[in-house]
Amino acid sequence: MNLETGSCQKVKSGNWGCIRSAIRDPEQDGVFAFGSMGLYKVCKDGNHTKLQSGNWNSASDKAPRTQTACYLGDGRAIYIGARHMYSLNLRDGTYEHLGHSGHWVGCNCAVYATDGFAYAFGSGGVYKIEVNGGTYEKLCGGFWSAVDCAAQISPDIILCFGGSGIYHLNIKNGSNTKIASGAWGGMHCIIVDSQNNVVFAFGNRGIYKVSAMDGSYDKVLGGIWGAVHGATYDPVPIELGSFQSES
Repeated sequence: MNLETGSCQKVKSGNWGCIRSAIRDPEQDGVFAFGSMGLYKVCKDGNHTKLQSGNWNSASDKAPRTQTACYLGDGRAIYIGARHMYSLNLRDGTYEHLGHSGHWVGCNCAVYATDGFAYAFGSGGVYKIEVNGGTYEKLCGGFWSAVDCAAQISPDIILCFGGSGIYHLNIKNGSNTKIASGAWGGMHCIIVDSQNNVVFAFGNRGIYKVSAMDGSYDKVLGGIWGAVHGATYDPVPIELGSFQSES
């Protein structure tokens, strides 16, 4: 998809709706997709390799768990499952449990921030997770599982899309500010264009280009894009005509 023009092209068929998290490893120039049938490495042309079998989304109708995997760098990732957190090596597909087991099923999304911690949004609050050992502390209370997707937009601020609006969460002190009203809970994934200080939100009625500062927006493309549960941003424009699309 070219977000500048709103054009898109299908490059691979298949039942990819079970994917609930997608992260990009820039060193491998590949996307890693977490689904109910396994963990997959997907190339730009749609070719893919299964790295691990098993249920890697732990999703349900009440707990969509739209983005609970975070890329850490150096081929490493953290995945927050329903009962365990996992540390993954994306080079060879191996993993290990991280920290003690816990009730993480209420966590619908997580963000790895530049301070070196992951922030998980759950029904009991926002949790600050140490990604090497799995220890955590509560940053703030509240019903944050209504946040379906979030992304860091500055060293101190995570932008959150929830059922009643768009929020700035300050990860230094746990305070939050509502920057825009509206039913934004149907956004199942967002990608960040840091150069232009905007995010692109995929929802049930289209794709929206949203200002990270004040929540103002424009619709880029219509359609039921809420079915997209994983997307990553590549700053290099993609020539769609170079792909051999599938009908």
